[in-house]
Amino acid sequence: MRSLYCKKTIVALALLIFLGLARSADAGTVYVSPNTGSYAMGQTFSVKVTISSPAQSVNAVSGQISYPADKLRVVGLSKADSVVNLWVEEPSFSDKKGTLDFSGVVLNPGYIGSRGLVITVIFKAVDQGTAEVDFSSGSLLANDGSGTDVLESLGNAEYEITAPAPVPEKKEITAPAAATEESSAAMTSETAEISPAPAVAETVTLIAPTEECLTITSRMEDLFLGLPFLPIVIATVSILSLLLVGTLLLFRRRVTAETRGGVKTKNTIHETFDGLKADLEEYAKIVEKLSGGHKLTRGEEALIDHMRRNLSDAEKHILSQVD
Repeated sequence: MRSLYCKKTIVALALLIFLGLARSADAGTVYVSPNTGSYAMGQTFSVKVTISSPAQSVNAVSGQISYPADKLRVVGLSKADSVVNLWVEEPSFSDKKGTLDFSGVVLNPGYIGSRGLVITVIFKAVDQGTAEVDFSSGSLLANDGSGTDVLESLGNAEYEITAPAPVPEKKEITAPAAATEESSAAMTSETAEISPAPAVAETVTLIAPTEECLTITSRMEDLFLGLPFLPIVIATVSILSLLLVGTLLLFRRRVTAETRGGVKTKNTIHETFDGLKADLEEYAKIVEKLSGGHKLTRGEEALIDHMRRNLSDAEKHILSQVD
């Protein structure tokens, strides 16, 4: 009896360990890199907002970053080399509130890995002290057809802002008071011959955004957030249209070649168009989830239906060419 109890305990522990490892392997992370550093006042430095999902493909990411506006100021944002293909909410910031927001979609087949760059943020150190850069919120959705949130943790950062380096003082060399007029003139002549021309210091002035610029930016952010999700659907339909044109061109060549050789291609055509239709349905689900679960408007549904009909018509046309 005691032996049976021990066996059951060992099996239960093994199962818990296995489930824990599986969950850890599927976990996703959104973090800032580097997460530590020391910078002098007036110095600029860049940090990267990155996603990690080594075991599960993801296709959507969003988040809000908080930073101390009295110690750091955002002077630039870059989307270069980002894994995000479609921005639901363009990266934006407010130095008054000390916040930075972003939200985007990664098209099929999504992203899987540990160093997926989302955006690059350029900070300027404005005052001494410890500057903590934290995530207020975030999400990382799996490319599983249901938009499962696989976010496990948010990686924060901490930077030390130090006093600026002291500027070296200039030392002046004067001739001795007891020198004669002739020796003074000779020294002056020699100094004029060997002294280099005074160096002209080059200075670069970083102009901070004015209150008027910040007000205009805030109004543009409010206007953007107030728009319906129709532009997202239009962008999605445009991307699918481009994919459809490319698919039609490739299939036209392939169908011509295979028909000449006597090879049947109807099954291949059906499978390809079924995949395009499935992608269209998945993007519609992503748009609904990122909009807070709200249903599509009539205009947005009309665009999706129009795209479905175009796919069906294109499939029938290609099949008629094969026959």
